[in-house]
Amino acid sequence: MIAFATLFLGLFFGVKPVEVVVGEGVAAVELRLDGERLGMLRGEPWVMECDFGDELAPRHLEAVAYDAEGRELNRISQWLNLPQPEVVTSVIFEPREPGQPRAARLAWESTVGAEPESVIASLDGRPLAVAEPRRIVLPAVDEKQLHLLSVELQFEDHVTSSVDVTFGGAYADEVSTEITALAIRATGKGRTPPSATVAADWFEKDGEPLEVIAIEKETAELVVVKARPFPRFFGPGESHKVPKSLLLSGDQRVRFVTPVPTPTEGVAATFNLFPISQAFDGGLGDLYRLLTGLVRRPEERSPRLNAAVTVAGLAAYRGRHRRAVVLIPGSKPGEREALSPAQARRYLEHLRVPFFVWNPESRTPAYLEDWGEVRDVGSIKKLAAAFEEVDQLLGQQWIVWLDGRHLPQEIELSPEVRGFELLQ
Repeated sequence: MIAFATLFLGLFFGVKPVEVVVGEGVAAVELRLDGERLGMLRGEPWVMECDFGDELAPRHLEAVAYDAEGRELNRISQWLNLPQPEVVTSVIFEPREPGQPRAARLAWESTVGAEPESVIASLDGRPLAVAEPRRIVLPAVDEKQLHLLSVELQFEDHVTSSVDVTFGGAYADEVSTEITALAIRATGKGRTPPSATVAADWFEKDGEPLEVIAIEKETAELVVVKARPFPRFFGPGESHKVPKSLLLSGDQRVRFVTPVPTPTEGVAATFNLFPISQAFDGGLGDLYRLLTGLVRRPEERSPRLNAAVTVAGLAAYRGRHRRAVVLIPGSKPGEREALSPAQARRYLEHLRVPFFVWNPESRTPAYLEDWGEVRDVGSIKKLAAAFEEVDQLLGQQWIVWLDGRHLPQEIELSPEVRGFELLQ
């Protein structure tokens, strides 16, 4: 009965037209942004100028269709400034037979390859064996309790698709794919995560409690925006020893975002895509080697740092891992952009993704003042100290799985909670 003609792929803020397509029987369409009424459309053209604000932030856009008597007919929604899938994946549970284990069937549609190169699955944080890519047999569990099944499909060109579903609990035969992964930080030493039962009343939205499914220590991912070749602190053939603190632990990995965009034609617009590398782990060396040897700028075009930082934040959020973003800027600011450094930083704050700026030069360029605090990484010892700070923050993080899909900036931690805080 109703569909969006305007699809928001990419990152948006400011005033934008929103168009809907309506079917027979629709007399009016109400547009809502983050639950607030924007206005009502009552006929052709079904277009409204919508103000998405001056800040780049995750948004929820709804269109509600009504008939002539004011009865609701249908509603649709879009999530703006949040990750958009390159691969659409679904999980369907087979009907259960008495005495037989539950099994989940996978289906997917992809523009990057018909079949995944691998399928990784876990149940309540414990790895599962995947004998058939399209069918996962689950172990017997107490279905009076809520359970989380996580599946990651890995395709060529380092494209991944993750789907998380819950089952069991009060409504044992219902399955939900609307899940939010929220990162929290332990503020005390040696703190272990609480159980989902203990944290049941920790999180709320608009004063209403949110259901906690699980709390896990996920893989840690550092996303780096590198606007310049990182300096080598040792000459060719010079004997040197990299500090142990620059070694990546077994549960850490690093991705790189190229700050030079590649224009890509869409159906109705041209998108500037910032290439994101595969994930590198400790098997390929320490952080110094990754910064200096594995990833280089493809060409000498002017970078767009502000936009690249927001893309890095989105990539860190999409991964549903413990996360942080690092910017390694050049000596010059790059292209003039509509998005300011302050807006880019606040967007990462909305996503609750920690952000750091590392400057390898002996002096700090004046334009970096707009980015806030800048860490000096002009020597191997200083680089090690900067990474120790990030490593400590990653080690203090836990991923909380919440039932339902929520805007990250709307989730609050109960003031009674001690020893943990939301990431900023």
